[in-house]
Amino acid sequence: MRDPCDNAPMLRAIPLLGPSLLGLLTTLACSSDTKSGNDAGTASSDGGKASTGGAMSSGGASTNGGASANGGASANGGSTNSPDSSDGASSGGLAGASAGGNAGASTTPDGGGPKRCGGIAIPMGTSGPSGGALDKWTDVTPKGISLTLSDFGGDNYGAQDVLVDPVRPSDLYAFFCHQGVYKSTDYGQTWKKTNTGTNGAMLDAGKPWGEAIDTDRCRDPNVPPTLYSAGSQGSFWRSTDGGVSWEKFALPEDGKARTQDGYDVDVDPYDGKHLILGFHEESGLAESFDGGETWRSVTLASGMSSGISWYAFFIDTGEPATTRKTWLMIAQATGGNDGTWRTADGGVTWKRVESNEHGHGQAQLFQSGGVVYMAGVYGTQGWGVYRSTDFAATWSHVGSMGGQNGVYGSAKYVYAQSGGANAGGVDQTQSERAALPDGMTWPTWPVSVGNGPKHAAVTYDGAHYVIVGGNWLSGLWRYVEP
Repeated sequence: MRDPCDNAPMLRAIPLLGPSLLGLLTTLACSSDTKSGNDAGTASSDGGKASTGGAMSSGGASTNGGASANGGASANGGSTNSPDSSDGASSGGLAGASAGGNAGASTTPDGGGPKRCGGIAIPMGTSGPSGGALDKWTDVTPKGISLTLSDFGGDNYGAQDVLVDPVRPSDLYAFFCHQGVYKSTDYGQTWKKTNTGTNGAMLDAGKPWGEAIDTDRCRDPNVPPTLYSAGSQGSFWRSTDGGVSWEKFALPEDGKARTQDGYDVDVDPYDGKHLILGFHEESGLAESFDGGETWRSVTLASGMSSGISWYAFFIDTGEPATTRKTWLMIAQATGGNDGTWRTADGGVTWKRVESNEHGHGQAQLFQSGGVVYMAGVYGTQGWGVYRSTDFAATWSHVGSMGGQNGVYGSAKYVYAQSGGANAGGVDQTQSERAALPDGMTWPTWPVSVGNGPKHAAVTYDGAHYVIVGGNWLSGLWRYVEP
């Protein structure tokens, strides 16, 4: 198989699931320096061992209430990290790798030999479990974080996107409404505020609708990741020092009523500076080739003109050239009128591939190889989870008929939950998961949290997959797969 730094396909969560992912699941840890394999594998002091797929982030909460219990949006993917036995390539998934946090790459752990990046052997992390009870959700919300809706002028929707560093699986980033960015270096167990530098206060000044992380799996692990953020504070924000300081860039002034109100952002899994972005509460899509410094408006099909709050995702085809131009767009719920659209030529032409739509406030995809999962409402075959085996060109319904709005996964399972900005939470009794690689049978998965994640990130600690989700006004929660 090809070297992952030579554009090999990966598992990602689209973001969706973030990653994420979310999110697609992970791949190996890559290093771009010229150290020996052992040196490169231990370069990061807090566990930047094996690497994973880039996390993706997705859109944010809405100011007038989140998704209803039965109308959840699909997630855009927490990325996950896990080793595989190949020569460094992970399968092309969507679990959380996409940029904006919409998706994330992952691979299957099998105790194989060292991975390769740029011709240098990199040993996978073997330090063992990071801690935490297995098969149990644990509240890891940082001390001092407000989860009260009436705070900040009644504009607080709590925990939002969670992203995982594609080359340091121990490092995660969580975004909170009006409370900034927090970082964890121990697989999500403890957190510290990080937006303390230049313009950092701007990340405290609004609601983070959509976040993403650079997908470069061959970045030197000693170099901080680039983070992207769009939200109610307006314009587009980028951090090149791991969320400490932030730069502001203007989105296209193309006549939209809310031109600087970006809703979600996704990152090309093969090019960390190639971004696509949807707009909040209006129609529109923008594309950047330079990490958000400049943007171009993308023309949508006439049938998409009435759709608003579009979630845009890269679909990993396994090849950089085609992935670059293969996108999936999911509209906010309107009864199935706007639906899900796909382009394979970078927005020159579009095809409506489903009537499925995301509930108010969020969407996350998950991809494992050529299989893509999305969730939502008003699909042609019912509400819930849809599965595609041809890179999102055609879809079939799987699982229950519940209105799920987030799909994220590991190498073992793909998960579906419903979430939203509701102050009382969203019913979790319909949460479900399917064992991979089949992904066809979806038993109920008991969840003790009062809300599903807006965006979940998935990482790998050397022994277990670890899920961390921003669960709106329920806070930040962590789950360790058994």
